[in-house]
Amino acid sequence: MKRIFILICTAFILFCGTSYAKTQTFEMNNLSDAFSDKDAWENENENVEISDKLISSSSSQAYICNRKYENSDELICFDLKVNDYKDSWIGLLLRADETDKAPWTGNACVLFVVKEDQIELQYYDGLTGGVMTDVVKNPIEAEKTAHIACGVLKNGDAEQTVLFIDGKNVISRYGTASRKSGYFSMLCGKVDFSFEPTAEKREYAVVCNSEISGDVKNGGELSVSYDVLSSNGSDECSVRWYSSDSADVIGEKVSGSAQYVLGESDLDKYITAGVECNECEFFTNPVFFDSAKSYLEENIVMKENWFISYAKGVQQQIDDDFSVAPIQKEDKLYIPIRYVLENSGYEVEWNDTEKKAIAKKDNSVIDIAPDLMYKNRSFTELKNLEGALSCNCVYDEATGIIIIGVKNRELDETVYKRVLNYMMYGI
Repeated sequence: MKRIFILICTAFILFCGTSYAKTQTFEMNNLSDAFSDKDAWENENENVEISDKLISSSSSQAYICNRKYENSDELICFDLKVNDYKDSWIGLLLRADETDKAPWTGNACVLFVVKEDQIELQYYDGLTGGVMTDVVKNPIEAEKTAHIACGVLKNGDAEQTVLFIDGKNVISRYGTASRKSGYFSMLCGKVDFSFEPTAEKREYAVVCNSEISGDVKNGGELSVSYDVLSSNGSDECSVRWYSSDSADVIGEKVSGSAQYVLGESDLDKYITAGVECNECEFFTNPVFFDSAKSYLEENIVMKENWFISYAKGVQQQIDDDFSVAPIQKEDKLYIPIRYVLENSGYEVEWNDTEKKAIAKKDNSVIDIAPDLMYKNRSFTELKNLEGALSCNCVYDEATGIIIIGVKNRELDETVYKRVLNYMMYGI
């Protein structure tokens, strides 16, 4: 999963609509009522100024609290202007238990810490301290007003903690539900800032519980499912499919459900889906189209001196008594004839008079004389088997992996290593 960051940043390969499981609505609170009652705000710091429609702090640590977060399912909206970060920070507290304690002194809350270079999401339970779950780049520039929307929204039986800045979602974190009310607070470090009700009317949507399903194999069809949390009940979303190293548009935006069919060009790449609602894009976890698995599912895969094989995705013994396996002898690789032919769809008979195998499938008949008899079993060199079946066969001496029926002979050494891991360890 190490390429997930690159994956999300790459350009899309398909853009179209999709279906979803359910839509839930939430309330919007632009703090107009809260700002209209300046006596409702609690603070004991002379550097905090509270006036009609505007609250500001210039230089010292302070709490600015108002009991306006009693609903555990709403998005709080306001305009924030940072005049000078002063190498310090601002904290946006949701569901704060108390008005006069910092989170790290026992005040349970959800906390967004806004620093000049980054924003951190932290959770405090009031007992065991805090846990940081997200760190993102801070898009709020000094001396510019930013529109903020933050909240903890119901997500079925769980919840989603979200932060929007100027309409763009920067944090969306799934968690178990606490469903508690509390104070909305501004916790000021030494930052010079002001905030006020927003005059901007926006609708918000959050995509959650999104995932890709389907067969991750060549020709497999993928689909994406998701839920929508919406301020106005709208569920109009679209899906972009992304590939880890593709930047070509191969589809147009359409309405309704959509799928993506994996092909050869997607081998050894991460595939993810970005679901866009209200101009914000939310990404699924990626799936990796692993060529190693593809070869195991579509070909006959064996290992030198190893009695277990994969044939068309089925793991099996090459012989009932573990007496047959591909072997090296005098610098030549020999393959068990009957096992390969039978798993290629042929009926095999042994002609004892001519000492050769006769294989029949539909109107095709081939005969192979063994190059080696070992433990009363017939073997032939890999190149002879390749000619008889009219297919490509590859052998990697480093791993001992043999693949019969590949389309392309030029395989990267990492593919052989992954095939080996799947064969021997299942990973």
